[in-house]
Amino acid sequence: MLAAPFVLGDPAELAKLLVDSGVSGANVALHEGSIRFPSVEEFIRIEVKGSPLADMLSDDVMQILAAESETALAEFVVPSGEIVLPMDAHIVTASKG
Repeated sequence: MLAAPFVLGDPAELAKLLVDSGVSGANVALHEGSIRFPSVEEFIRIEVKGSPLADMLSDDVMQILAAESETALAEFVVPSGEIVLPMDAHIVTASKG
């Protein structure tokens, strides 16, 4: 469920969706960036609480998820304790008319 915002990661699929929707001449460009959170725990809290999972997970489950995420995401933690993750986006530009 946390991957839901990323279902259009394939630029060719996105371009086809635009054409099929009647948007012609659209340009799909990759913008490479990153996101930063104060900690892994805060990242997990924000991601879960901002999703449909917010009302489905108990505080105990959230603690377990945060603890397991500390290990799984360790490679993205910088010396300050912050977590920095790559976050690319496909930017679509088109003209009307």
